[in-house]
Amino acid sequence: MTPPIPDLSDANLFRTDAPEAVFEHLREKEPLYWNNGGPGEGFWNLSRYADVSACYRDHDWLSSLDGAIMGSSFGSDQDSARGKMLVASDLPEHRYFRRVFLGVLGPAMTQRIRERLQVLLARELGVMMDDGGGDFAHSIARQLPVAALMTLFGIGESDARRVVDLTDAVVGYRDETLSDFSMPEETRRAVAQIELLGFLDQTLEERRAAPARDDALSHFLAAERAGTLTRNEVLYNLVNLVFGGNETSAHTASGSLLLMMQEPSAYTALIDDPDLVPNAITEMLRLTSVAAYVKRVATSDRAMHGTTIKAGQTVLLWIYSANRDPEEFDKPLELRLDRKPTGHLAFGVGIHRCVGATPALAELETVLRAVVELEGVRLVPDGEPVRLQSNFIRGFTSLPVRVT
Repeated sequence: MTPPIPDLSDANLFRTDAPEAVFEHLREKEPLYWNNGGPGEGFWNLSRYADVSACYRDHDWLSSLDGAIMGSSFGSDQDSARGKMLVASDLPEHRYFRRVFLGVLGPAMTQRIRERLQVLLARELGVMMDDGGGDFAHSIARQLPVAALMTLFGIGESDARRVVDLTDAVVGYRDETLSDFSMPEETRRAVAQIELLGFLDQTLEERRAAPARDDALSHFLAAERAGTLTRNEVLYNLVNLVFGGNETSAHTASGSLLLMMQEPSAYTALIDDPDLVPNAITEMLRLTSVAAYVKRVATSDRAMHGTTIKAGQTVLLWIYSANRDPEEFDKPLELRLDRKPTGHLAFGVGIHRCVGATPALAELETVLRAVVELEGVRLVPDGEPVRLQSNFIRGFTSLPVRVT
């Protein structure tokens, strides 16, 4: 029996396992599907791996100028970061922005983030061991973006936690645990955006008047002085850096632990041989697919699957679905630590592959090794996880665990 297709812009979509059947149907029967709901006049959806992968690379036909998220974070009709931010740009600007990012997100910075994260994790896991449990999403997973922000921005822990809170509020403006529901939806989103932009702008102003440091802020400000980036481009791309690292890394860590707890044999295998962690991370990235889709806009008419996508129409590339396509992955819903390296799309592909993939992998390896190397204990569920109310970020607002 064909399941009803929900509005794919619904923020409740990923709070249950219902999308599994929905996307299975779309892949098999309606690989190009028109959704009437959501912002604007509706949007197209691609769900098969082959289509998503090919269209991700077709940046001439599918433009990124309007940003990667439905109902853009910076404007409802046209993204104010259009052409000024890495994820809201096309070539040639995209190439310039990418070079600036890659200039700071190299091996040296990755190692510094890893070292700071090890310190934070040792402290927080120690508290969890003493308490016999806790909320992994709050106390452990959040250390990944905190460590990254402290290192990249050269800020203290309290300021880093504030930035994480603000990005959570922007992404989770439709989630009752992260946003003030006494305000209208659009007001909640606007307030969170303004507060985050205000904090970053103030921090930049302080750093403009201070000596340069070996961090991302100084790197971006040097690009501003050299004329590579404008003042607004510096601000918007720092926002890009914040969101790209904060939301995905923490939620992937929580999702990975949940997979391990749901598959005790895999958890045991990792405890017995922590050197399996890097390969496990590849599989967990595929299964968690925290960024569920990317948005694109067609620049010209094109026929696909017996119909025509018209110029100006929005197309969602469903990474979540592509990474579960049985045409690409054998038994795709299974967690297989020995699965051969795959072309999962969790980091994107082509010129849009995540510039922060290297530090993200290092962060995930650090946290998972810390968990599986806990001496003589493991973490088990201590209540139901609470998923973030969002159709874009497949995350968790709570993941209660106990030590056993």
